[in-house]
Amino acid sequence: MREGAGRWPLVGRGPETDLFTEALADRRCRGFVVGGAAGVGKSRLAEECGDRAAA
Repeated sequence: MREGAGRWPLVGRGPETDLFTEALADRRCRGFVVGGAAGVGKSRLAEECGDRAAA
């Protein structure tokens, strides 16, 4: 994803990003779901996970 203006900073999501990193390293894992109520930052978290997967 793009960096800079228009992108919200990722704050307070260490546990969630750690879980994603573990899932990404697990060759048995075939997916990862980001869920929650409206407005809690799901899209931003999903962007970060996508960036980590691409790296």
